[in-house]
Amino acid sequence: MALRWTDWPPEVLALLHKGVVIPAHPLALDAQRKLDPRRQRALTRYYLDAGAGGLAVGVHTTQFAIRGLGSIGWSSTLR
Repeated sequence: MALRWTDWPPEVLALLHKGVVIPAHPLALDAQRKLDPRRQRALTRYYLDAGAGGLAVGVHTTQFAIRGLGSIGWSSTLR
C-alpha cells in the first residue's frame, strides 16, 4: 500500500470514512517473554471476529520497552 493516503485504493478510503476500529495488536508472549505463535493467532482471530477493520501491528501497547524484544523477530509476528 502506498505511504500517502491520497494513493490508497478507494475501497480502503471508504472503509476509513465509514468508521472502522483498528486496534493496536499486542504481542502474545510466554513467561520467558518469547512470542507464543498459537496465542498470537488466537488473539488475531479474536480481534477480526469482533469486527476490527484492521490491526495495528508493531505499535507500543505494553508496559516494557519494545526495543528490548529484538529476539522475538517481527517477521514471525507479521506472518
